[in-house]
Amino acid sequence: MDTRRILRNRLQCRLCGDIIESRSTHELVHCKCGSCFVDGGRSYVRYGAKSRDDIVLLTEYEETPVRILNIHGYGGSAENAAWGALHSLGCDIVSPVIDYDAQTPAETYSKLRRTVKSEKIGLLTGTSLGGFYAAILAAEFHLPVILVNPCLCPFLTLPRLGYHGDIRAFFPLFAKLPQLDRDTVSCIIGGRDEVVDTHDLTRNLLENERFRVIPEGKHSGATLPLLHYFSELMRYYGVKTDKGIGIS
Repeated sequence: MDTRRILRNRLQCRLCGDIIESRSTHELVHCKCGSCFVDGGRSYVRYGAKSRDDIVLLTEYEETPVRILNIHGYGGSAENAAWGALHSLGCDIVSPVIDYDAQTPAETYSKLRRTVKSEKIGLLTGTSLGGFYAAILAAEFHLPVILVNPCLCPFLTLPRLGYHGDIRAFFPLFAKLPQLDRDTVSCIIGGRDEVVDTHDLTRNLLENERFRVIPEGKHSGATLPLLHYFSELMRYYGVKTDKGIGIS
């Protein structure tokens, strides 16, 4: 459940361009073409449209301290490029070292679930295989999530990287992905990702107004403009950092 304090409850209709705002509880406001609405004032966010692609959410939240769980990829480092961008912004980060070869996918997920609960995580980031786990954690805990070149089909990708575990163990976790609410997701991918070749699925499942493709970007987060992207998202998610909100 999202507990952030709402400052402005707005959205824009892509069809007529109208920006509408609900200012009080149970005030349901329609756009001028009647294709979408927003409701709830500063008490809750409720909206509707024939297609989610017809609207742009413009909700503004109070800036609050948020602890972020950063999940690195297969064979990656806890202090990866995503960690570096978050650290530069002064975020409160939990970034565990994970040996994906030493435990089953279910064991990895169980440990990450415990971390979300014990560390009171409010936002998730995941790179490559870490993006897979971050996505299903976001689906279960209804948390906002930032994905960097997510490997959403690890049973296809990992065997090419030397993984010798039972790839069938990923199937029950993969089945959770349809539960993910794309409104909570932000995703950035490299147009020249040389490792993950399932980004068509990534786009179909997750594309929204925060979905970014960096044409010259590769699989490594170091090839993507993560500092600028994360800065933009800290403002969007209302995350208060030690160094302010975002960069100009």
